[in-house]
Amino acid sequence: MVENPAADYKLGLSVNSQLNVFGGQVEIVAKMSSQYGASIAGKSVTLGLPSLPAGLTIDRTTTTTNAAGEARFTLTAAPNLSTAAQDKLLAEGLALTALFNQSTNVQIQAPVLQVAAVRPAAQYQLSLTSSKSRVDVFGDSFVVTAQASNVQGGEVEDQAVTF
Repeated sequence: MVENPAADYKLGLSVNSQLNVFGGQVEIVAKMSSQYGASIAGKSVTLGLPSLPAGLTIDRTTTTTNAAGEARFTLTAAPNLSTAAQDKLLAEGLALTALFNQSTNVQIQAPVLQVAAVRPAAQYQLSLTSSKSRVDVFGDSFVVTAQASNVQGGEVEDQAVTF
């Protein structure tokens, strides 16, 4: 059987969702097809990544395309990703490339894709109570208490509250 030259292959790259910098996963799919749209199975695809910060991991960098022509990778952000790494990802995203290298050393590179990172909605609810229901505007005092609770209603300790 004569194999198509690498120039006859197309390689596309997609991500199923945005990466949550507070802990989460995204699936990255490299899809290989012929110039006519037929899926290409059994080909090795390498995911090109920049240097990843501590707490950001990929399950593999090279895998083989399946019957649908897809090579799948999982990128994971740990919940303890540093603030500096979070800020950099939020500002710049993460550039990804996919690479196919046939025995002839011809390479096909997919367009660079940015993986976005998003901050989740508030994880805490803040309740304020006052020691008085009415305050005299001529020199009265009162105490305001703030209580933070998580989404399950449990108390949250050691969080700064600013008025």
